[in-house]
Amino acid sequence: MNIEEELLTCLDKIIVSNANKSRDIEIVAHFFGFGEAQWPTLESTASHFEVGTRERVRQIIKSKFFDRV
Repeated sequence: MNIEEELLTCLDKIIVSNANKSRDIEIVAHFFGFGEAQWPTLESTASHFEVGTRERVRQIIKSKFFDRV
């Protein structure tokens, strides 16, 4: 298992199921450089997922990843 698979498995376990679960997992993975973007910023991640502002992306990453890991 590679690091990306481990991250996705971990996120799937720790993020509570809701309507935005898959989007939240994608946001966290994208921000940490998995997928097409090498070094995405909060702004580019917000634009890519159309979630509003960089602050909203920061909140999602903090609440869905940093606070739970």
